[in-house]
Amino acid sequence: MRCPVCNEEFSERYGSCPGCGYSVNSGSSQHTPVYRQPESFLQKPAISQSNKANPKTVVAVVLIIITSVLGIFIYRIGKLNAHKQFDFGDFTIELPSKMKEVEDSKFVSLLNAHSYKASEYEADRVRFAYIIYDYSDAASSSDQKITSRSLIDSFAEAYSSYPDYYEYEKSSNVLKMRMRGDDDILAYCHIKIVKDNDRVFILYLVCNDSYKSGYEKRFDEYMSSFYIK
Repeated sequence: MRCPVCNEEFSERYGSCPGCGYSVNSGSSQHTPVYRQPESFLQKPAISQSNKANPKTVVAVVLIIITSVLGIFIYRIGKLNAHKQFDFGDFTIELPSKMKEVEDSKFVSLLNAHSYKASEYEADRVRFAYIIYDYSDAASSSDQKITSRSLIDSFAEAYSSYPDYYEYEKSSNVLKMRMRGDDDILAYCHIKIVKDNDRVFILYLVCNDSYKSGYEKRFDEYMSSFYIK
């Protein structure tokens, strides 16, 4: 028979339910029911689908993180490579936007003392300088016959004695090189010569080793923006 109290099956000859003590004769329970651990207790609980990580959600979160990191990187690179047009009176040129004039420049003082017009500017890891020489009133005929090629050759010869010198490109008016300066910093340098009637413009762009990535392309773009007023 089946116990009407705990639903346990047992034989009537026992007189009472072994599970709860229900008496067949009296119709009542005679002792405290025995606790029986359900078989389902030994089974692993079912995992609710709502608690599982949704693959689409995981992918979305990862994409958001990657996009954020790339956004920060691109923003910093953009700030690093930001440029604007500078007006130096005789000419204009696009340069890194943070360029500031170098105060008490020995380079400029030396050139000004020899009647050259010069100036020097710098930003983080980048330096720009220019020299303007007007030889219309030059007493020497050799000064009047000066060529861009002869100036480039002179610069290449002068810098070739520096440690780690390497010449990337040399043309009639451009010199691209690498060399280690007196301060032991490895520098990458562009020099461009532009002749305009009786004036010679000598342009320098220099960056240190930590800024070399893509410098040739950037420096070519800066030099190509040079415009004589």
